[in-house]
Amino acid sequence: MHLERRVVDWLVSRAMRQRHDRIRTSLPDLSNRSPFCANTIFNASTGAVHFYPKRQKVLILGAGASRAGAPLDDPDYEVWSCNDLASICVDSEGRFRADRWFELHPQDDVVRWRRRPDFWEWLATMPIPVYQFGRRDAPQSLEFPIERVIATGRDYFACTFAYQIGLALAEGFHTIALWGVDLSSAREATVERATVEWWVGYAQGRGITIEWPPWDWRIRAGNHPFRYGTQEAECEAERALVYDWIRDGYAPTIPRFLLANRPPWTLAEWWRWRVSQS
Repeated sequence: MHLERRVVDWLVSRAMRQRHDRIRTSLPDLSNRSPFCANTIFNASTGAVHFYPKRQKVLILGAGASRAGAPLDDPDYEVWSCNDLASICVDSEGRFRADRWFELHPQDDVVRWRRRPDFWEWLATMPIPVYQFGRRDAPQSLEFPIERVIATGRDYFACTFAYQIGLALAEGFHTIALWGVDLSSAREATVERATVEWWVGYAQGRGITIEWPPWDWRIRAGNHPFRYGTQEAECEAERALVYDWIRDGYAPTIPRFLLANRPPWTLAEWWRWRVSQS
């Protein structure tokens, strides 16, 4: 067998194994909710949501390592998460703790590949508002108010986190906490990070408090630990951090991203293209 054909077969089998061996495999019981979850009244067509009690702080929770210690037991925060991350949205008692959900992706072949087969049925049981674009996959689904968010800042979004920060600004939250928003994988670092950092900087310019996990060492907008060029030691420290991050955080995610997020049919398409070029 030709070497390239063997490589493609290995990639396909590896992707198939990873599909059944994902980190986020559990889908929690949504009926066991934290008492700190808010009550809601919303308009599904306009995306308008009214929460009571009204909170001034919002916690945006991602799957990154920096999510450890997120204040899910703090009743002062409204909690937002997304996609299939419900297994991390639990308080210290193991109860589901989220007030809004975001599944902004279309239900296309790639998204269905990334989600568990029973994800959409599970999403339909979500007891909290689920923001979507032009879809109603759950009784609680509502349209994400994109025009309102753009009017708040600008039309600049490459990931769900950017949309969430924009919505938090549009709704007048005083504090935005970003836990697990590491943005260190291949696509996140090269595409998504720029939009998130723009929205973070814009929020800070409007006087909004941005909270980060205290131990998160990654370079952040508005939270940079160095002053580049002021003295030699600062320059060396900044270079060392960046090089370490590329080596330990960014580079290792590239093959994992390519394997875990490219379903077999896209690999097969690549193979057909490769054969056509030979």
